[in-house]
Amino acid sequence: GVSWQAVLGGAWLVGQLDISGQMTGSDVAFLYPDLKTALVGEFINGELVSAVHSRVISVTEDSGLLFPKFEKLSKTEFRQWPSSRLEITSPPHLRDPYEDQLVEVCTSKVPGGGDGLFAKVDIPAGTLVAYYNGLRMKAGDAKLFEQSSGYSIYLEWDTELRKTSDVLDIAPQYQSTEHYTSTLAHKTNHSFKPNCDWVHAQHPCYGKIPAVCTQENVKQGEELSIHYHYELDVAPQWYVDFWMITE
Repeated sequence: GVSWQAVLGGAWLVGQLDISGQMTGSDVAFLYPDLKTALVGEFINGELVSAVHSRVISVTEDSGLLFPKFEKLSKTEFRQWPSSRLEITSPPHLRDPYEDQLVEVCTSKVPGGGDGLFAKVDIPAGTLVAYYNGLRMKAGDAKLFEQSSGYSIYLEWDTELRKTSDVLDIAPQYQSTEHYTSTLAHKTNHSFKPNCDWVHAQHPCYGKIPAVCTQENVKQGEELSIHYHYELDVAPQWYVDFWMITE
């Protein structure tokens, strides 16, 4: 019968288990947190091989188990695209089909904020809204850029875990939406009173990455914000100035 396996970030793997008890097959679904949007296709041991954007069109129940039926919406292939410290390997403008329903990039209302991330629809509190993919390196690796990109983020935010944590970063060539839009969490601007918070998510294409989750109800057209949690002694000057004004 069908099996449901919880995935970090509020998602599910749905499909038949093989004789080894693994989620392996050509009709496995990665079901996003909305329980409607999915990537359906081939998985091996729970790892994505190739899938396409799909949606749930019906659900039946039998002996306490839910059996979703999916409709494929596209022939565009999604697969694993692990980033290296030098390259984001995913197609630069293949939008995540779940994130794309929730957020978009517009001019920020924050003075000097440049781009900002905005809600496309009304979004309830506790909703994962955006994923943070980027270059992936270790915390101790040599610096890639002469100056900080301003986008570097630890995968693990616990102080002890940071010492060996992966770090995600957005290189200058990926910072403009002209050049990269596959994921958009890096466009969320800072606030000391944010309406979102950081969470972790296991993404079928990108692996374990940071993600943005609403802390409160957000209205359509409202800008999303998040606390960057810079340490003041190494924070950029704009952050220190903003902190002094806020305090």
